[in-house]
Formats: sequence, C-alpha cells, structure tokens
Amino acid sequence: SEVVPDMNLRSAASIDLLVFLFAGVVWNFGFLLSTVDRLRGELERLANEDELTGLASRRLFLNRLSATCAESRTGQTFSLMLFDLDRFKSINDKYGHAAGDAALRHVADIVRRQLRQGDLFARLGGDEFAVLLHHTGADAASALAGDIVTALSKTRLDWSGIRIPVSTSIGITLARGAGMKAEAVLEAADEALYETKRRGRSGYTLAYEARRTHVSQLV
Repeated sequence: SEVVPDMNLRSAASIDLLVFLFAGVVWNFGFLLSTVDRLRGELERLANEDELTGLASRRLFLNRLSATCAESRTGQTFSLMLFDLDRFKSINDKYGHAAGDAALRHVADIVRRQLRQGDLFARLGGDEFAVLLHHTGADAASALAGDIVTALSKTRLDWSGIRIPVSTSIGITLARGAGMKAEAVLEAADEALYETKRRGRSGYTLAYEARRTHVSQLV
C-alpha cells in the first residue's frame, strides 16, 4: 500500500519533465524558425539594396526592367534613364576614394528629390545609375533629365572644406510596344549616354530606340 503513492509521484514527475522538455523543444524550434525568417529577410534586403547609397540594387533593377518589358507588350510606354558621373575617376584620384563614395551618395540624394513616387532608382555599379520611368513619354523623361542635370550643376559636394563640382551625363531611351528586350533597352540608353559624353558631357540625349535616332541637350 506504501509503494503505489511513490510510483504515482515518480510517474507525475516524469510526465512533468517530459512536458517541460517538449515545451523547450517547441520554443527553441519556434525561435529557430523566427531567426531563419529574419536572416532570409536580411539577405533579401542586402540583395535588393545598394549598401552605399540605399538605392535599389542592379539585381532588383534588372528584374523589374525585364518585367516592365514583358508588360509593354500590352502597349504601355516607359522610359529608361542611364547616367554616370562626369570625370568620376579624377575625383577618386585627386581627393581619395572616400570622397568618391561621398560623391555617389551626393548624386543619389540630389536625384531622389527630382523623382516621382513609383520611379525605380538604382545604382548599377561603380558610378553608373539608372532610373525606370513607368508610363513616361519622351517629353516628361527629357524634362526630368534636364532637372537632374541642372540640380547637380547647382549643388556642389562639400568635402573636408572643399566644394567639389559634380555633373552627370544621361542617356534616355523610350520603349513602347511588343517584343522589347531588357538588353536592347539598356543598350539604347547606353548609346545615348555616350552620345552625351561625345557632345561635351553635363547633359542628356534621348534615343528613340526603334529608329536609333538621337536628340541631345547639353545644360
């Protein structure tokens, strides 16, 4: 008669221990899943965001551009703006790479202020940037490019007490209709950018992708 209560107590203690251990396993598993989700989100952010400027990354931009090209088969018009900093290498060589990084952030901040909500602004690498302008025709894209060039020319970079002039050359391509490929749109904008440089920099060139004709404006 004395053994039964002792066995019951041991059984109850064993059950309590198992419940405690199981609860610990469940909690740790939930914590692990939460940590994995956070890490996955952080990796996705790092893949889609440029670390230096906080702009969209090249990966995200190219994915969105490809999707936009696919949507253009329905007749939607969009413009692509490609630009880089004029004589960026000389800034790095004369003032150092920290000044070069500051120049890139400076350009990113100035250009952001000119854009509309919904425009996709990305740093593609080095001093090369791109803006994807949905539902935007030639006139609106050209006006925006002119605003960007003017804003940069009026706002110098303050670096260690030195005011460094920063300007940009822009190439724009207008895309519309079926069969558009992201590579072709980028190539047309790139050609327009180098046309701007050939004509003297600090301005923009509009390329009508279908006809490969150029209209340049230096500011």
